[in-house]
Amino acid sequence: MRTKYLPSVLDLDMSIYPKVNTILFDIDNTLIHPTKRYPTLDVIDFVHKLISDGYEVYLFSNNTNTRIVCAAISFGCKYFDSQRKPLAGDLKRFLKNHRKKPEEVLIVGDQVFTDILCGKQCKVNTVLVEMITKKEPFSTSWKRGLELPFKKYIISHSK
Repeated sequence: MRTKYLPSVLDLDMSIYPKVNTILFDIDNTLIHPTKRYPTLDVIDFVHKLISDGYEVYLFSNNTNTRIVCAAISFGCKYFDSQRKPLAGDLKRFLKNHRKKPEEVLIVGDQVFTDILCGKQCKVNTVLVEMITKKEPFSTSWKRGLELPFKKYIISHSK
């Protein structure tokens, strides 16, 4: 399945992924503003709805334990920190350890070169969302220009 583009994580429509039962969310600039510790109430409600609808929801982040624990508590979900995306080893272990087929998993994130590339290497479903803010650390922002042609392609083929 090709990568879908959405303006916001809140636009995610799970009905187009009938085989998916597990969602892996990036946190920074996908679910939570990168300078904030906690998500907004509408995002918390959205994730809670997914969980109540029966989806297994995990936070799947390159971030450190301290940052991701606050988010996981807010959402009431499990998490995996320090994932080293786009390297796919941790995702492959997740699939194996949780006995998941690639078509049962969806990765949602705001970066082509980390979130989407990691998912594509493991043949899982992927959704690229617009970043919450353009104000982000240099360690992330320098990649945005390099990602732009790929993002434009994803957007143009997502309709």
